[in-house]
Amino acid sequence: MKKFLLAVISIVCLNTVAYSAHISKSDIILGFMPYMSPSKIIEKYTPLAEYLSTKLHTKVSIQIAKNYTDHLENVKKDKYDIAFLGGSPYVYIADNFNKKNLLVRYEFNNQPTFRSVIFVNKNSKIETIKDLDGKKIALGNKKSTLSSQVPMYMIMKAGINIDKTQFTFLDNHENVFLGVLFGEFDGGAITEEIFLEQEKRGLKAVGYSVDVSTHVFSASDKLRESDKKKIQKALLSLKQTDDNILKSISKNLTGFVKVKNSDYDLLREILEVTVPVLDKK
Repeated sequence: MKKFLLAVISIVCLNTVAYSAHISKSDIILGFMPYMSPSKIIEKYTPLAEYLSTKLHTKVSIQIAKNYTDHLENVKKDKYDIAFLGGSPYVYIADNFNKKNLLVRYEFNNQPTFRSVIFVNKNSKIETIKDLDGKKIALGNKKSTLSSQVPMYMIMKAGINIDKTQFTFLDNHENVFLGVLFGEFDGGAITEEIFLEQEKRGLKAVGYSVDVSTHVFSASDKLRESDKKKIQKALLSLKQTDDNILKSISKNLTGFVKVKNSDYDLLREILEVTVPVLDKK
């Protein structure tokens, strides 16, 4: 296996400084799936955890699941107080377990939507998604919204023969773009957020998806309604208070905004098409 596939995904916890509790819980767990390497998630989200610790006057810890399946199990069992969810994991949790405690969704460049990007190495002669027909394509985890499920919809719409095209599903977005950079795959798919960060390393976009609603933070059923409102207020206020915390997560993140369940209806339509296909791969 190439070096880019050798990263070990493990549970990583980071504790910020504790403060006297002003909400009903003495500590808050902020849970993530490993959509990037644990070290990268810790780097990106430590400023947010520290900010929430200060605003809520209680300890906030980052916890990263071993994989997407474990993350969803943790959300279902309310092992996180605040959970990061991509669009499709949210739809799965909301529609199958009636967990709809939405706090906020992400806003990139002042828009609460984002896109998936299908890309190739900048030196590739491939110019369109259709040119990847019969080639080797790297996708992320099958449960990933923008590195697997939405891209498969794009691929199908482009008329690619999915039975004659070789798909490889990798652990996270980093492994996807590294695999294309190293020449292991002809093309790949990741979120536009990460593509823009890595494009200068030698990537070339060949297709963009429709706009779909962004990542969300959701709250545990075990949290009091008053505590949920305090957490939501703290997240929403970042748009006016501290740009550095937002830019630590993504240079294109401009804030967190209010969200409702129906914001994910377009994604539900896409998943009806792609999930049965991915389940067979």
